[in-house]
Amino acid sequence: MVIFKQAHSSTTTAPDLAEVRRSAPVMCIVAGVSALLAGGFASIEAAHAGGIENVGSVADAPWQVGIWHKGMGNHLCGGALIAPDWVLTAANCTADDVAPMDQIEIVAGTTDLRNGGERLGIAEIIPHPNHDADNQRNNIALVRLATPSTLGTPVSLPEIGSITDAGTVLSVTGWGSAKTTTEGDVTRAMKRIDLPAVSTARCNEPQSYDGLVSDDMLCAGFEQGGIDACAGFGGSPAVHKQDGQVEVVGIVSWGLGCGQPDKFGVYTRVSAFTDWITSTLH
Repeated sequence: MVIFKQAHSSTTTAPDLAEVRRSAPVMCIVAGVSALLAGGFASIEAAHAGGIENVGSVADAPWQVGIWHKGMGNHLCGGALIAPDWVLTAANCTADDVAPMDQIEIVAGTTDLRNGGERLGIAEIIPHPNHDADNQRNNIALVRLATPSTLGTPVSLPEIGSITDAGTVLSVTGWGSAKTTTEGDVTRAMKRIDLPAVSTARCNEPQSYDGLVSDDMLCAGFEQGGIDACAGFGGSPAVHKQDGQVEVVGIVSWGLGCGQPDKFGVYTRVSAFTDWITSTLH
């Protein structure tokens, strides 16, 4: 059963899948990213997977945004700036049952959901035309901002079709729970979790997802479980430093439970959609 994990939203169910990680109180290469490599994300290559920490400064993850429900005053999902006026997120974060577009705004340039930064209106939402809510294939969407962000810095896209090797440490940022819980627990302070990528073959073993993970998905986490990007992290970016620049390689999508043994977190594989993203933006 699919449970859409938003922070303070209604629960939507669908057959034949696990838990979809939308939030619960309900990702164009841009100059300037290279300057960040001397800062908080310079250590990605040497990071020890499994750490959970507060993001101390916007400069450590300046692409991270929150998707906020104005009427309810709640966090819905995460996302990533990929251009000053475009946000990359999960398609299940932009579904009609989440909120009307005029009730959604983007929070950027802050590590605190309720303080600082900028709040930006939305001009257009473009979910992938082939998104399948039953199996979460093509779980990706683009959000065009009404006005460009001035406080955030976009993250780079990966090369078309590039593969993230098993064991590569991915850094996931956002607002939500990072341990074994599936409801609520969305934090005001931005969190960072370091997790190792897992091969699709391993993720599709019978004790894990038994064939449910398709080529447009990416798994990350630990066989023993314990730490995961859980409720509140839906739509948030998983990034990796590649050839001297930080790239968004995954989008938090779904998983069975949260932090359970052998049940890795499943992410949208961004490189499978780089061509669609760039053609849509341009």
